[in-house]
Amino acid sequence: MLQEDPWRTLICKSQFLLDADGTLKLNDFNRVEYAGLRFVDGVPSGAKCMFKFEVVKGKWRSPEEYQHLRLDEKLDIYSLSLVLWTLRARVKPFQMYSKSKVYAMVPKGVRPSVKKMSDYPQQMQDLIVRGWDNDPKKRPTATEMVDEIKCILASYRDRR
Repeated sequence: MLQEDPWRTLICKSQFLLDADGTLKLNDFNRVEYAGLRFVDGVPSGAKCMFKFEVVKGKWRSPEEYQHLRLDEKLDIYSLSLVLWTLRARVKPFQMYSKSKVYAMVPKGVRPSVKKMSDYPQQMQDLIVRGWDNDPKKRPTATEMVDEIKCILASYRDRR
């Protein structure tokens, strides 16, 4: 059986829910793409699957979406980085700008203020900044994000 990983194509803070037991749930899979093996002439190639979606102007979208480029799982890393920033900043990203303005600014490298998350550990700030890099190839993978966050939390607990 082929294991496919979902690419959500949009992650924002309103999609994170807690159940009665305090378990974090991610909801709203209205725009999801399943990434499986890429086949060339009927043979698995090992190459990444890429896809395109119609761009919906929003403030949580990755630069490559606004530029109508081919997409992969790194667009979720961009959106997740905005969510992590929002948890500390306690405001929505780019709330002072219209969607059209954000659509023009994000591909040029404009990001939320790093100062708003200055009380995060430096490693967490660095991870978030890497996660919203304009170049998807420079963003960490989901596994790298999880591993780094675990290390950050462990070092934080050790200091307490």
